[in-house]
Amino acid sequence: MTTVFVLASIPSISFGATITTNWASGSIGASGNSDILTQGTLEYAYRFGGKLSGNTTVNGVEFVQINSTTYNGSSGYISWATLQNTGGDYTGGGGIAAFNALSSEYQTLVGDGFSTTNYDKTPTVTLTNLIVDQSYFLQVWVNDSRSGSAGRETTLSLLNSDANNITVSRNNGGIGTWATIEFTATQTDETLQLSSTDANWPGISALQLRAIPEPSTYALIAGVGLIGLLAIRRRK
Repeated sequence: MTTVFVLASIPSISFGATITTNWASGSIGASGNSDILTQGTLEYAYRFGGKLSGNTTVNGVEFVQINSTTYNGSSGYISWATLQNTGGDYTGGGGIAAFNALSSEYQTLVGDGFSTTNYDKTPTVTLTNLIVDQSYFLQVWVNDSRSGSAGRETTLSLLNSDANNITVSRNNGGIGTWATIEFTATQTDETLQLSSTDANWPGISALQLRAIPEPSTYALIAGVGLIGLLAIRRRK
């Protein structure tokens, strides 16, 4: 008895250049809805604020709305401190072309936000339900499209990570910025800290957390699902 194995070609698998062990960033809307990354497996995604109601789905990712009028709270798999609903102050409108060019779903994603009312405060968002030694990537959106908000910035830091910090514009030519980072969990929660060095308060519009499969997982997927295995049994 002879067994012959025929292997199909293996498609390439890439996470993209924007997922790094240090922060990377881009302008909101530069790639349209494709700004929202879909690699890996979605753990959770939230949008912050209360003026624009409801969840929104962008590039296949559903962002659940969180609305809070108190500075400290929790919902789903996250908690926050020194942040609250801004009342929709970030909404673009008013002739802000970069904001109005976004899809309606993307406008809902970044047209609201949480912020603190003092620039010397360092609000935090804590991510929970992490698995130790699991790799994740975090994507964060900050936006303040109001006229007169040029120069407003937010510095993003992961407190349990050795990664660098990143300072991003909340009014990058009339619209804000998204940022991504890859990290490996060393405990079951991770804290994202927001800060500002200017006379304006830091804020956040949305975030998503995605689990990144280990290389060994890809090997298993390739062996089971991506490699076409044909066994032809021939009897003599």
